[in-house]
Amino acid sequence: MNPLFKPDTKKIVLSPHYDDLALSLGGLALHWAGKECPVENIVVFSNSNCISTEYQAFNQDYPRSVEAISVLRHKEECAVAEHLGNITVKRSGLDEAPLRGHGELTGIHALSRRK
Repeated sequence: MNPLFKPDTKKIVLSPHYDDLALSLGGLALHWAGKECPVENIVVFSNSNCISTEYQAFNQDYPRSVEAISVLRHKEECAVAEHLGNITVKRSGLDEAPLRGHGELTGIHALSRRK
């Protein structure tokens, strides 16, 4: 049997960003939960300043610090993990791309995207 589907083996998922486990492996996570297989979701780039425009529109006083937003995103991820079942969420504490200075595409990268 493929080890991905063995329920007696703990699974460790390295998610690059928040939402990646649910959006990329949601069906598999539900399968694991149905088999009561423990899953540890480690969010690699967990320092975030990303808040949806919908959230901002309804929450004019939304938190603006990286720490406050990162905590909010972590709570959202934990709520999804609880819904999926048998998943614990950990943060690695690394910065997402915009916080590392990788913002908008410029120069040759921007030109190649327009084609």
